[in-house]
Amino acid sequence: MWKIKSVSVVAVAVALNFSVFVRNTITIYSAHHFPLLDNLYIDDKYFLEEIENVYKIECAKACAETLYCVSFFYNKPQRKCRLHRSGWYNPQEGTTAFNWTYYVLGEDWCPAHDGFIHERSYNMCIHLSIEYVTGFSEATPYCASKKASVITFRSAIKISQFSSIMSKVNSTFLGYNENDRFLVYIGLRNFNGSWVWNDGSILSSETNWAPLQPSTTLSIKCTSVAFDKKEYGWKWQWNDLRCNRLLPVLCEIP
Repeated sequence: MWKIKSVSVVAVAVALNFSVFVRNTITIYSAHHFPLLDNLYIDDKYFLEEIENVYKIECAKACAETLYCVSFFYNKPQRKCRLHRSGWYNPQEGTTAFNWTYYVLGEDWCPAHDGFIHERSYNMCIHLSIEYVTGFSEATPYCASKKASVITFRSAIKISQFSSIMSKVNSTFLGYNENDRFLVYIGLRNFNGSWVWNDGSILSSETNWAPLQPSTTLSIKCTSVAFDKKEYGWKWQWNDLRCNRLLPVLCEIP
């Protein structure tokens, strides 16, 4: 049995062991062009499948049973369902369409409405801050305010998964130009000459430093993931830097 519960402008539909967040307006992001289907603009980079003549509950079930489906769009008058691999939401941008409603799967633990990205295939929930912070001392409480922690990468698998996720995200959504350098704090710092994660564990041999990183300068104690395709060819590799830099921070909910 499905139940709809109103929460301000958001409604939650809960069934069995998963939940769906409902929005009154669709917001969609594109790294490419928008094909126009009916009056709904869909980015074909993330579009998975269209299902016709179904009820909303059947659309939700189809998304839940599809590994790469993170969100879906439902048109009640036409009984159309479109599965989507993106679960990213930003109320300031995007495209709206009449009669379509946007749903995010898995909102029960990964709050997409608060700017988190949920990648179901890796079961990762990450958030790139809109606000800029200075160093580790500000990055940690910022993530804590989101009930999250500054992201760590203690395995080669997680490093690879993160790079895969970021390759799918529209740079405009993240707030940077692909021709510019973009740096984001992560939970790795130099403490008494050793690189240590924010939980106190020592950095292992599984790293993702950019070439010629880290430096040997003792005053450089913080770390960012860096994207700089134009000048250095960095694609989300690690770059050490001074902790007085004003940068966004990457948070995660484990």
